[in-house]
Amino acid sequence: MFKLRKFNLGFFLVLCPTAAFASQNSPEMIVFGTLAMLALAGVVVYYASLADNAAVDPENYSFADQTTLPSKLQILLNEDGIYSLSVIRQSGNVERVVENLAATDVVLKIIQTMQKAKIETVSINGGEDKIQIYRVMHNGKGRQEGKRIGGFKIVKTGWSAKKIDALQNTQDELSIEEDTDPDLEFNFDANNEAMKAIIKSFFAIVSSMKHSLDGDDKPKIPNTILENFDPSTGAGRATLDAADLVTLLVYSDLHLSGEAEMNDALRAQFSSSETTWQRKIGEDKSILTVTGILGYGSTTPAEIKKEFASFWDICELFVSFDSNNPYRQELNEIHREHMKENRPKILDLDF
Repeated sequence: MFKLRKFNLGFFLVLCPTAAFASQNSPEMIVFGTLAMLALAGVVVYYASLADNAAVDPENYSFADQTTLPSKLQILLNEDGIYSLSVIRQSGNVERVVENLAATDVVLKIIQTMQKAKIETVSINGGEDKIQIYRVMHNGKGRQEGKRIGGFKIVKTGWSAKKIDALQNTQDELSIEEDTDPDLEFNFDANNEAMKAIIKSFFAIVSSMKHSLDGDDKPKIPNTILENFDPSTGAGRATLDAADLVTLLVYSDLHLSGEAEMNDALRAQFSSSETTWQRKIGEDKSILTVTGILGYGSTTPAEIKKEFASFWDICELFVSFDSNNPYRQELNEIHREHMKENRPKILDLDF
């Protein structure tokens, strides 16, 4: 049985061409236009009817309504997963993102939003790691059409503490012979000026963030970096795991690729530098901004980028392997996602 909204839509589409074409076209064109719109209306109504029928079918996971969506998402989502939920407007823009949600919380927030936005039937695409949910019938009422809720995107971002404990227990049961994965540890030896510049940039950002942020907002800095490198000279050496290395590079990039206005004081510093290429920057009146990477006269921007990129590439390579160890596999996926979301700008700069 057709819902009233479908009947109204089809009826509206049939009547529209009569008023639109009557004063401008021949009778044949009016008939043709009316038949075309009638066919379109029939397709829309037919599709919506199929979607409604599929939505109430407990075995169909491509469509759902407010009543059946919770049970279907409970099967599609992992109960031990941690998810981010993006609420998408009909325009395609993201209205808001909620992080660190359990599967049950994701379902609850979606249903609450659907009820508030009066979304009846939705389509479902994707699997456990990423699911996209969109309303079947577009809401075209009023000026705020594009701002109305159009759907949701669910992305798995990690595991709950319970799941991680289980994965670690599984890892403990594996023998050394079974673990053939490459170690996620990297020797970072700041033994040249380019490497030291990366370290000094890291500490410059950390110092700035510590002074500007309070309490829980302060950055969590790996002790391995703090204990083994000199903030002033950049000298030091340490074995870093993947998470620590990515943190080092991401924070360092904020300074290296960060821009500052070329004021009189900064121009004077560049102009008085003993390094030729820095003096040229200071003397060039057309340069109005400079990036942090240009502040290291003991090396060159190209050398810094080369060292930076080599460690980023190695880290990407090591976390790209698929592992038979479920704990290691999940760890690799977390690192890959983190690196994708925080790709350093310096990698795309040309020097």
